[in-house]
Amino acid sequence: MMKPESLATLREYMIEEVTALRASGLPASQFSIGKPYTCHKLRYWSLKLRNEEEPLETTAIGGFSQIAVSNPISLDSSVVKAEIICPNGIRIALYEPLTASFLKSLL
Repeated sequence: MMKPESLATLREYMIEEVTALRASGLPASQFSIGKPYTCHKLRYWSLKLRNEEEPLETTAIGGFSQIAVSNPISLDSSVVKAEIICPNGIRIALYEPLTASFLKSLL
């Protein structure tokens, strides 16, 4: 088992290594060749540090985000009834009227 002071040292070391990995542009498998750790450990720390830098945005209600509904009632089936815009820029167009059962079917 590692001592707490060595865990802090490990963290600092891995922060430096992840920073170097990101700057290198190499995949973790190539970057970790000859290093005193595996590429899996490097990927773990890279993901861990990225999640600390950019935590997932969640609301107080179980991680759900509010969606905006535009023109929910239309007789034309070629008109977008609603559009979901994800934080990563992906847009999901819905061409059916929004009902509770329809939204449930999406989940």
